[in-house]
Amino acid sequence: MRGFTTIRDMGGPSFGLKRAIDEEVLPGPRIYPSGAMITVTGGHGDFRQLSDLPRTVGGMLSRVEQIGGSMIADSPDEVRLRAREQLMQGASQIKLTAGGGVASPFSPLDVSTFTEPELRAAVEAAENWGTYVATHAYTPVAIQRSIAAGVKCIEHGQLIDEPTAKLLADKGIRWSLQPLLDDEDVEDLEEAPEHEMEAAAEEVLDQATAARTIDELKAEIATLGRLEALAGTVRRSGEDRKWRELSGLLSVIFTPAAIVNQVAEEPTPYGAGAIPPPTPSLHQKLVVFTEHRDTLSYLDTRVSTLLGRKEAVVVIHGGMGREERLKAQESFRHDPDVQVLLATDAAGNVLEIIWPALAGLPAGPPKLRLELVSWSSWVQTGRTVDVAMEFNVQGADGSTATFDVRANRIPVPVAR
Repeated sequence: MRGFTTIRDMGGPSFGLKRAIDEEVLPGPRIYPSGAMITVTGGHGDFRQLSDLPRTVGGMLSRVEQIGGSMIADSPDEVRLRAREQLMQGASQIKLTAGGGVASPFSPLDVSTFTEPELRAAVEAAENWGTYVATHAYTPVAIQRSIAAGVKCIEHGQLIDEPTAKLLADKGIRWSLQPLLDDEDVEDLEEAPEHEMEAAAEEVLDQATAARTIDELKAEIATLGRLEALAGTVRRSGEDRKWRELSGLLSVIFTPAAIVNQVAEEPTPYGAGAIPPPTPSLHQKLVVFTEHRDTLSYLDTRVSTLLGRKEAVVVIHGGMGREERLKAQESFRHDPDVQVLLATDAAGNVLEIIWPALAGLPAGPPKLRLELVSWSSWVQTGRTVDVAMEFNVQGADGSTATFDVRANRIPVPVAR
């Protein structure tokens, strides 16, 4: 627990974890959960796809709503209902998104979302339960609207102005600010007294290691040294097994004429089993997800070199702005010269990127609505993978059905 005995969870499906800790099934701190954060259509926390529109009140919930990540509400009555649902499940406070956010796929950081009556509906529901509402808000407009509605705590607020900060102080509103360092802060830290530098270094070290003693720290450093040496050996050898498999896959998916600097390796065999091989074509698209920015940059260079065109590859990562990310997605979907999309897991919802691009769903309401409920994959051998998917289907008449799609021993090398 690293010394933390109590935390306040400000949005997400933490009720199960809280119960497990409370019942001593798992060790952990005391949790004060908010449950699903409540947002508006297109607001921060609305991670639906455009193919999910239009939303029908009382209709099928989106996946993020089903798992309790967020709930969408577009009127005071809906806000009141969603707030009461979280309180019923054990929320100790209610969280609403009064403005846009950094990770929002649709709402820019500087927008305001909920109206004052909508915010007040949540405040009334929370006060009737003996608790309070906190709002995700950055701008003076979003913060002032929250205060007027009776909100007791502002989360973030980095774009606040001086009059709004004074209003917070005058009204006794809590400000939960997460400090961020800029270049000037770093320069100030470098010129700080020695005892402040030591305190800062200790804080960084505490965040960087799980070691509790000097001996544990030495062992951890030794392990990192061995890993670094192994990584250096692999890099100097020029052998990269995952890259060989991915490049083999690229060689099969795209026509040989599109490939330059072909690797000296036999193409990965296709056609085994019941799954037919893909037909090589310049017009196909490939999405590759990885977990680290350095791996993303490495793959960008290798794939671009393999295909012979820098413009054949676009990348998306968590450090990109909303407009830049959307531009990359649109380029991948519509530009025939763009063949490969490389993305980190921090780029956002995986299905949000893949589904419209590869499933061909229209932007408007489809006659059949497909919703991916769950998916899993696991390597069967070094050259095959098993995949299982479960879908919900909703027809235009409101009828629903569930079906599974399973494909075993697909002879496709997996690159992650």
